[in-house]
Amino acid sequence: MLLSAALLGGCQTVPDTKVMIENANPDNQDLAIKGIEENYSTERVDKTLNKLAETEEDVALLEKQLKITQGITNQALISGNETQLLFDGEQTFKAVFDAIGNAKKHINLEYFIFENIKYRWTTLEALLLKKRAQGVAIHIIYDAYGSLYTDKAFLQRLKDAGIKLTEYHSIDLEGINDINHRDHRKMLIVDGKVAIVGGVNLSVTYQSKSLFGSSGGSEAPKNAQEAYWRDTDLLINGPAVAELQKLFLEHWDTSQPIDQTDFFPQQVKAGNQYIHVIGSSPKDDKHYFYATLVAAISNAAKKIVMNSAYFVPTQEQKSALIDAAKRGVMVELILPGLSDSTMSINVQRSHYEDLLEAGINIYEMDAAVLHAKTISVDDVWSVVGSSNFDYRSATLNAEVDVVVLGKKTAKQLDAKFAKDKRKARKIKLEAWKQRPFTDKVKERFSRTVEKLL
Repeated sequence: MLLSAALLGGCQTVPDTKVMIENANPDNQDLAIKGIEENYSTERVDKTLNKLAETEEDVALLEKQLKITQGITNQALISGNETQLLFDGEQTFKAVFDAIGNAKKHINLEYFIFENIKYRWTTLEALLLKKRAQGVAIHIIYDAYGSLYTDKAFLQRLKDAGIKLTEYHSIDLEGINDINHRDHRKMLIVDGKVAIVGGVNLSVTYQSKSLFGSSGGSEAPKNAQEAYWRDTDLLINGPAVAELQKLFLEHWDTSQPIDQTDFFPQQVKAGNQYIHVIGSSPKDDKHYFYATLVAAISNAAKKIVMNSAYFVPTQEQKSALIDAAKRGVMVELILPGLSDSTMSINVQRSHYEDLLEAGINIYEMDAAVLHAKTISVDDVWSVVGSSNFDYRSATLNAEVDVVVLGKKTAKQLDAKFAKDKRKARKIKLEAWKQRPFTDKVKERFSRTVEKLL
């Protein structure tokens, strides 16, 4: 977490979702779905929604939700994509190294933490230098704070090989006003056709660690540094990749011109998944995902299952969850019991009693560090991205989140949620009320700084 930076830079006002939704004017616009060559007709949009939802009521709620997202982001839903969920470092690093290895023209990386990771017998540095020697253009954006401890010699060797790097908001006196605005995105784009996004940093944290009780680990982890990290990314093929490419270019240092000739190739249909790409940023108050997520929770009809690496909800987020549970929606939260931020765990737990009393099911994962940021709503609306359920993602960070419509991704996420629950500890209301008084004091004190986390 960026507590030290936050203390230096202060905090911003949480966006007003009601105002954002009113400005989006969802009741007075038609839902747009972007096809390969042209937007869907009204009739085809209706058929698509009927395939995605089971009842007329579900269709109406989903349509309202999508119109809100469309109005907030000014982006149409994109058809024709294929997606694959990637779990933890092993699957994500394999996909990253495979995608880079198959690159023909360009590789664009944008990561909060960018380190010289290793997958099997190859380092990221060796692979990138090999592709650069083959003539592939490589551009890297890394956050100055998140990558503060990245080996500077590693970055210099990449530069010396002709790889272009942009450091997002350098930590110096010149950039002191922006020190609290961080690039929290994690995404890779290859040849404008393949992308990987989610919660996994290119960090050695994910390397060579066994999951206690599952993959050979014999002792429970004592801290986040020695623990296995549980995370989720999404591999995308198809037209939605172009939207990620646009987000990358928004953060690129324009003083370093790059050839964009092949950045937006002719797209072809790759699958049947419908996607909204949502880039959020404190710049110009583009808090798009925050409003989209609150609206999705507020319009859920049956089920919400979510995990968040840092659960420090705004009052609006918390109220949306509680209201959903009270109207009969099954709400389940899988949250970290082990974290690299003790303060965020304390804040997280300070909210439990209110949530449990509303009927929300809460599970804590202790055997690994839960770093994933995913949510599934009504078995059809799913999100994989970089945003946490906290003030920082709502107001201060540049984030990227992908909404995927369709039962395929939702079912895969739900299956992973179910597996995670079996390894997690359920928090029960009566037992929680009996926790030590000293814990209650720590939790209450932590709430005084929750907007800085």
